[in-house]
Amino acid sequence: MSAESIVLLLIVAVAIGLAAKAVDLRRKRAEQALALEARLSDLLVSDSTVAGLPVVPAVQLPLWRGKPVTVALKGHVPTPHLRDTVRELIHLEMAATCGEYYLDDRLVVVGSALRHAA
Repeated sequence: MSAESIVLLLIVAVAIGLAAKAVDLRRKRAEQALALEARLSDLLVSDSTVAGLPVVPAVQLPLWRGKPVTVALKGHVPTPHLRDTVRELIHLEMAATCGEYYLDDRLVVVGSALRHAA
């Protein structure tokens, strides 16, 4: 076996090892995102003022640490006050657990639009 073949085999082995490590890291980050989504959902369900509202938090963790976590809030709320309450609950939990995060607020206030249309 020539020296070039040995070097090529080492490069391929290192590449396979790095790819396996990246796949494992992506899997772990996905599991952590699901756990955080569950914790945020439980928080919203346990609060009597917002329990029962069709609000879903979706969490996206970056592959590399050091970048902010993204939390997308999706759903409908009847009043701007309840929208602010949901945002505040999420803010308090994220500040306590993750520190740096980005809140992608996709909540729609449907109650006020219906009153203005009537």
